[in-house]
Amino acid sequence: MTVFAQTAGQRSLATVSLTDGNEVDLITVSTGETATLESVIACNTSGAGRTFNLSISVKGSAYSVTFEKDVAADDFFHLKDHNLPIAPESILRVQADAAGIDVTAVYILNHSGKKG
Repeated sequence: MTVFAQTAGQRSLATVSLTDGNEVDLITVSTGETATLESVIACNTSGAGRTFNLSISVKGSAYSVTFEKDVAADDFFHLKDHNLPIAPESILRVQADAAGIDVTAVYILNHSGKKG
């Protein structure tokens, strides 16, 4: 499984296709950085309903953003205008109950000492 990230200025895009029920790291925020999650789209490309989890791990402790959110067959879930802060040394993780969920996240990455 490959996670793709593209950066344009401070705004970044991360995408992943979930191929099984395992949790996947979508966004990793390093020491000296913070991030703001703007939106997440979970698109169900399977022919069956799926559930979707979105969580943040902060220094080993996990916090749910969504838990077992239902996404109908060939439908999507859009978490928008969220502006969720992601602290340094945190990981945004995604998981589905089975294959067939494509996830895209838009976030702003802030580097310590970076102006603009």
